Amino acid sequence: MKIFPFSKILIICLLMTNCPINFLSAAEDPFKPMLIKVETNWDQFQPDETLILTCWWQNAGTEPSEKPLSGFLELSFGHQRIVETTPKYFRHYWEPYPATNLWKPGEVWKTTIRYNLKMGWGGSYKITVGLCDEDHVPVDIIGEGGKQAKQAEAGQIELAWGWGTPTIERMRKPWTKDINMNKPAYNP
Repeated sequence: MKIFPFSKILIICLLMTNCPINFLSAAEDPFKPMLIKVETNWDQFQPDETLILTCWWQNAGTEPSEKPLSGFLELSFGHQRIVETTPKYFRHYWEPYPATNLWKPGEVWKTTIRYNLKMGWGGSYKITVGLCDEDHVPVDIIGEGGKQAKQAEAGQIELAWGWGTPTIERMRKPWTKDINMNKPAYNP
């Protein structure tokens, strides 16, 4: 078998412990954020109301994150058919407090985002959440069922059309979704 010069350099680099190329997979990353549960203030909203979404995270890894990570909330318009060219996906970022580089192994932290639902379209919106780096690239998390993912589906909300409906305020209720509530995550 013939080995090309670049391949030799790559092999040598892989064998070195201080290799500048990071070949660690997310499974080997010492920071493993696990989404435990998600809670929202309501399941139905009037236009221009604020969604308050709280996420409980646990560092299931052996170390805090190397750098602070941002949280993200993504709302995607449901199954209704739209032919207009308006946005159907909305992503909002927030900075968890305390920062993820301060989350010690086994610690559980609650982070909350407030997002004004001024989106223009009434209907069903699927909510997904996750963590991302400073370039807004999602990082691996432990999502639903203990599976590794880039984001986790948190649930769904209903947004009234532009004029709103009075019955929403009588019928709406908060909801909580357990993602990994009963999963043992950290064993020192």
